[in-house]
Amino acid sequence: GNISSEKGTLNSELPNMENLVDFKYEDEINNCTAAENESVTLKKHDGAAFLQKSEQEATLNGLWDEINFIRKSYNEELEQMNLYVKDVTAITEVDNRQDFEMNAILETLKAQYDDIIKHSRVETHTLYQRKYEELVTSANCYGDNIRNTKAKIQEMKTNIPRFRNEIENLKQQNANLETAFAETEEYGETAVKD
Repeated sequence: GNISSEKGTLNSELPNMENLVDFKYEDEINNCTAAENESVTLKKHDGAAFLQKSEQEATLNGLWDEINFIRKSYNEELEQMNLYVKDVTAITEVDNRQDFEMNAILETLKAQYDDIIKHSRVETHTLYQRKYEELVTSANCYGDNIRNTKAKIQEMKTNIPRFRNEIENLKQQNANLETAFAETEEYGETAVKD
């Protein structure tokens, strides 16, 4: 009786148990499917992450390449700049030397010019001094001549009355001689007649 009643109970509980098992089974299947899906998703994520990692690595490698290229270019440019600076320095040194030489030449020329000017001044001064002295001498001579001439004129003026007197005396003597001569002539004629 007990066994049959238990069997009855079990039979009556069987569908519930089956349902429960079915439910559990479905649940497990669902969980399994979900897990599979999640695994696929994770795999996808892993794949995506891997791809992303690969892309990032590629980008990073690209950046390194770019950095190395830039560094190389920079070093080359720096080398060029150093060469250019050396050239400029050399040119500047040459220019400075040329400037120095040019300055030396200019200084020499200036010194020569100053010397010429100084000599010119001395020569010009000497020449003018000589001319001036000649003029002074000439003026003095001229002054002396004028003074001498004036003295002579004065002397002549002083002598004129004396000359006049002498002329008068000579005229008188001449007249006296003529008279005496005339008288002598007359006397001679008279003596011849007698």
